[in-house]
Amino acid sequence: MADKKEKDLVEELMEDAESSDTSGSSGNMYKPVEAVRSEKKKTKALPITLGVVGGLAVIAAVIYFFFPGLIPLPSGDNSNKAYVMSVRDLSSSVVRGAGTNRYSGVVEPQQTRDVNLDSGKELGEIFVSVGDTVNAGDQLFSYDVESMKMSLSQLYLDVEKSNSLIADAKSQITRYEADKAADPSQIRQYDLQIQELRTDIQSYNYEIKKKQLEIDSMKAAIENSIVKSPITGTVKTVNDPNNPNQGSDSTAFIQIMSAGDFLIKATVNEMNISSLYVGMPVTIRSRVDESITWTGTVNKIDTSAPVQNDQGGYYMGGESDSMASSSKYYFYVSPDSSSGIILGQHLTVEPATETPSSVRGFLLGSYFICDTDTSHPYVWADVNGKLRKVEVKLGVYNDSTDEYDVVSGITMDDFIAFPDPSLQEGMKTTTEYVEPSYEDVDYGEDENYEVFVEEDGKAGGIVYDNGPIMEEPVEITQEVPEG
Repeated sequence: MADKKEKDLVEELMEDAESSDTSGSSGNMYKPVEAVRSEKKKTKALPITLGVVGGLAVIAAVIYFFFPGLIPLPSGDNSNKAYVMSVRDLSSSVVRGAGTNRYSGVVEPQQTRDVNLDSGKELGEIFVSVGDTVNAGDQLFSYDVESMKMSLSQLYLDVEKSNSLIADAKSQITRYEADKAADPSQIRQYDLQIQELRTDIQSYNYEIKKKQLEIDSMKAAIENSIVKSPITGTVKTVNDPNNPNQGSDSTAFIQIMSAGDFLIKATVNEMNISSLYVGMPVTIRSRVDESITWTGTVNKIDTSAPVQNDQGGYYMGGESDSMASSSKYYFYVSPDSSSGIILGQHLTVEPATETPSSVRGFLLGSYFICDTDTSHPYVWADVNGKLRKVEVKLGVYNDSTDEYDVVSGITMDDFIAFPDPSLQEGMKTTTEYVEPSYEDVDYGEDENYEVFVEEDGKAGGIVYDNGPIMEEPVEITQEVPEG
C-alpha cells in the first residue's frame, strides 16, 4: 500500500514538473526577486487548505523518494544532529544533473603533422624517439648523404654520355653533307640519315635537361639532408620505414602532435547523436574529481565512419543492450581554456546548462531557502560544526525550475540543511546520513486514523478500530506569518 502511494506521489510530482517546464518554456522564466515577493504578498491573506499542505507533503515525499539524503530523519547516533549537504552538489546535481548524458573522451592535440620519407632516398640517422618534445626546426632524421653523392656522380656521367652522343651525331651529319655533295644521286638517302641524326640530338638534349633537374634536386637534398620538425609538439610515432603501421594507427614515418591547444575526442552512440550539434556548449569534467570542470564547444561531429572496437561512449547511466550493439561515432570538443588539461587525460563531456547573464551567483532550489517572500531570506547552514540561520541575498527567480539566484551569504563550498521544524540554531551538524528505521515508530492512539480532503477544501476523517471520529468536516485555514 505504501509503495503504491509513493508511486502515485512520484507520478503526480513528475506531471507537475512537466506542466511547469511547458509553461516556463515561453517568455522570460527569470524574474527579479522583488517582483516575486510582491506577488506572494498579494496572496498572503488567502487561506491555506489541507490541499496545499498535502501538496507540500507530496513534494517532500518525492524529494525523499529520489534524494533520501535531503530530509534528515533521526536515527542512531545522529538523532540529535542536523544532516547537512554540499551546496555544490545541490546546485549542480539535484536540479540539473539528473538524466544528463555524459560521454567519455580523451585529450588530443589540436593538430597532428605527418613527416614521410622521400621515395628514392635512403634513411640515414634518426634523432628522435616516441614521447620526445620537439620545437619547430629541431632535427628529426637525416638521409644517407653518401648514397646521394653516388647518385649525383652517376647523373653527371649520364650527362657527359649524352653530350658525347650529340657530338658524334653532329660529326656524322657533317660527313653525310659532304658525301651528298659528292654524289647527288644519293641525296634522298643522305637526307633521311641526316634527319634521323638530328632527331637523336633532340632526344639527347632532352635527357640532358632531365638529368640537370635531377642534379639540382640531388644537390639540394645533399645540402638539406637533415629533415626538421615543421611544428612544436610531441613525437607520437616513429614507424619502421620497411614495416609501416606496426602497432600504430598512422602510416607516416614520424607523427608529431602539436603543443598548446587541445581537442577532446569523445564518442557518442547513434541513438544519442541527434542531441548534439556543432556549436553546442558543453561541460568538460574530470573523471578523477568531478568538481574540476572546463567549458567548451562541440566543433565537429564525424559521422563518416563508425568507431571501430571502441569501448567508450555513453557514460552516465550505462548502456542498454540496443545501445551496446549500435554504432558509435567520434565528436570533437574545443575547450575554452587548456589550463590544467593534460594530453592523453580521460574526461567526460556533457551538454552544458546555459545560465543566463542575469544570474550573478548560483542557482539553488527554493525549498532550501526560508522566508523568500521577505527582505531577510535565510538558509540553515553549517557554521563551524553548528547549525545557524545564515541570511542570503537573492537575485532573480526561475519560476520554471523553482530556483533562486543566490548572490551572497553562502558559497558553493558551504553545507546546508533541508528546512525542517525540528531544526534549531546551535545544533551540531553531520554530513553522514543514517538510514531511518521504521520498526519502532509509535503512532500512538491515532494509529488507524486516516485524514482525507474533500473537493470543497474541508478535512474529514474516519477511524477503523479505535481513534476519534470527525463526523463533520472542518475547514482549516491559517495565514502565512510575516518573516
